[in-house]
Amino acid sequence: MKKNTILLIFVLVSISITAQNKNTSKADKLFDSYEYTQAVNEYLKLVTKEDSDVYVSKQLAECYYNMYNTVEAEKWFRKVIQSQSKQNPDTYYKYAQVLKSNAKYVESDEQMKIFSGMTANDQRAINFNKNQNYLQELNNKQRLFDVTEISINSPKSDFGAVLYGDALYFVSSRNESNKLYGWNNEPFLDIYKSTYNASKGSYSSPTSVDELNTKFHEGPVSITKDGNVIYFSSESFNENLFNKDKVKK
Repeated sequence: MKKNTILLIFVLVSISITAQNKNTSKADKLFDSYEYTQAVNEYLKLVTKEDSDVYVSKQLAECYYNMYNTVEAEKWFRKVIQSQSKQNPDTYYKYAQVLKSNAKYVESDEQMKIFSGMTANDQRAINFNKNQNYLQELNNKQRLFDVTEISINSPKSDFGAVLYGDALYFVSSRNESNKLYGWNNEPFLDIYKSTYNASKGSYSSPTSVDELNTKFHEGPVSITKDGNVIYFSSESFNENLFNKDKVKK
């Protein structure tokens, strides 16, 4: 009878695992392909109003973490942690990071203490244990810069600015005609250029550097001292494999 009971439990567990794999296979494939926005939609279909599987919650947390949606990432990481199932150290670390991003510093430190207790030799744990009073020290520092938006900023991702003479090069996902990137559902990144007008203290309307841009990601850029060479990252695909970055002169 005992053997039969054990066998029955084993069969039920096996069926449960198989069902989970079958149910999540579409979402998992999207996740493994870094198509996080679509993966989220598929995982959410598996969530009931009352409860969600720990595995699905973890995958949703990871998706939102990679999309830098810290509010949703916090929500799903909390579900994972509260499930009291055994988690790897990185789950606590990532949960700590999104809590910190959401200005929940005390809760973040609590998760970092759990993380550092599990991985004392990890450099992230070492750095945390060296200075757990980091927040007060940062608040006591004198402010050196004021950060403000300027007219050339867009609602999309703008970053990687490099100023050479009066030319400002930067990377942006503002091109709405570009194909959407499955990672964050924004257009693929392009390199833009804007010219600074010293007399007016303003920048010209940014224009796409078409000779450098492709249908995939470009940038950020780096310019040699003499201004003759621009180095930049460029994604291109050959039978679904990345090629090496290229140099434009």
